[in-house]
Order: sequence, then C-alpha cells, then structure tokens
Amino acid sequence: MIVHEHPARDLLRLLIWYPLRWFCARAPIALNLRLFAAMGRLHLALSGTRRAQLRALFARAYPAADAARIAACSRTYLINHYVDRLSIFHYHRLRGRALSRVIEIAGRDRLDAALAEGRGCVLVHAHLGPSQLPLVALGRLGYPMTQLGLRSARGLSFIGRRVQLHHRLRLEEAFPAEMIYVARFQRQLYRSLAAGRVLMMAGDGTGTAERYGHHLPHACCGHTLELPLGPFRLAQRAGAPLLFLFLVRDGAYRYRAVIESPPPGAETPEQLQQAFVARLRHWIDSDPGLWQFWDQFAPAAASAPSISQSTANT
Repeated sequence: MIVHEHPARDLLRLLIWYPLRWFCARAPIALNLRLFAAMGRLHLALSGTRRAQLRALFARAYPAADAARIAACSRTYLINHYVDRLSIFHYHRLRGRALSRVIEIAGRDRLDAALAEGRGCVLVHAHLGPSQLPLVALGRLGYPMTQLGLRSARGLSFIGRRVQLHHRLRLEEAFPAEMIYVARFQRQLYRSLAAGRVLMMAGDGTGTAERYGHHLPHACCGHTLELPLGPFRLAQRAGAPLLFLFLVRDGAYRYRAVIESPPPGAETPEQLQQAFVARLRHWIDSDPGLWQFWDQFAPAAASAPSISQSTANT
C-alpha cells in the first residue's frame, strides 16, 4: 500500500512502534491478529475518502462484481495492510505449534526435489497476504532461506527513518533467513544459490514506479503492469530450479503457502514470467483484497512519496 507522510502518521508510528510493539511481542498471537484486523476495519470506517478510493479501484478491475463483493475486497485490503506490516512484532515467536496454527506449506515436496539437485532454488513469490510469513515459516522449518528485498527510506519523515525503519530492519535481521537488499552488488545472489539456498524474489515488482533491472509489460487487474524479469533470468543463468509461491487465506487468521512448479514448456525467462503472471492473476482473482499493490493504480500513486512494501513503511 502506498502511503503519504503527515505529522499524524508520525504520531501513529510512535504509538505503533513503542507501546503496541511491546504489547504484541508478548500477547497471544491470535489476539495480535484480531487486533490488527480491527485496526484495518477502523481505518476503513473512519476514512470515507479511502473507502471510496478502494471501492473505485476494485470496481474498475471487477466491473461485474456486486457492491457486497467490492466492499469485502476493500475491507480485506486494509485488514491485510495492518496484518502484513505489524505481524513482524510476533514473527520471532512463530515456532512449532504456534507456527502450524498460522500457516501451512503446500508443495514442500516440490521444494525438496528442487534443492536435491544441489543448485539452490529461486522461489518467485507475490505480495499476497502477509508476504514475509512464508519466508519466516520456511526458515523455521529448516530451509536455508535468502530473501532479496527492497530497503528504501525514500520520502520518509525523520520519525519514519529513525523509529520505524530502524526497528523494522532490526526485527528483519532476526528472521531465520539471509537478507539481501536491491541496489547492492548482486554477486551474493549467485553465491547463495551455489550454496544450495532458497532465494525468494518478488515476481510482482515493488508496487510503485521504482524499477530495478529489466521489466516487461503484462496485463493484470485491468491494467498493464511492468514486472521484473530478473528472477527468471537469474535462475536460468545460475542453472537453478525455479518455483512459484503464492499465499492464500485458509481461515480467518490462518494462511496456506502454495508452492507450484512452472508448466511444461516454460523454459525461457520470458515464458517463465508469463507463466508466473498467469498464476498471479488466478490467485489475485480468487481473493483480490489480499494483494498489496492495488494503490499503484490510484490517480495519486505516481507522486506518492513513500511505499509500503519496503522495509521503511507501515
């Protein structure tokens, strides 16, 4: 979700990153998830402008949908924003039974088979649901995880940089994974694959006008998206297997990560990307509000100063 800086947002950040973070670090995880969902519902109820904007976005993408479905998509979208951004407060406690209550991994046999080849695996994911949850879950299950992420403080206020960014990076460093950030020398990606690690890379871009590497246009959600070809080129150049991962809801506060193989015949980077986009469309259409990047289609998106999927924003 794209956000705009404002003194009120800085006040909210101070409340979130101090008393709320301390509370969520110790409270039952189920209670945290209910609290985050309530925050999303409250946001939707109090902001008529935001509500109208979201309903317009979903109505354009799904013109045949009735008002009830459009309202449900808008509600899911804002709930997911808070769940995605704030679940980092309890990720360090997701182990054993607590982990299995929150997420199930479907298709682990595909990942095991890919790693058995000894060349690592490029796992291309989308920003569906709490998008770092599969990374944490796979790491807790013993997989050697690496994630390529976006670390950006572009457009953030002083509080955003010194409070939010600082604490989020510290919490990410505690993930059971190696974190690599774009805009750095990328030889480390090849080293991770050569060491037999699982490299998670986003196949649906950054959700903003920021671009890293070569992108190709694809029709999705009633718009044309410029999506990165990098994950697919990297897998080909490194000789590493490539799989897709999509996160879907499996109950009110539970998720299922689905690991899929590319279809037969998809061999070139362009063909693999096309196959990924086809599956991305399928999973977005099944639960539109779970995708984080609808705001990029809003009229003000091009001039928005900060972005939600980076480590910088809440």
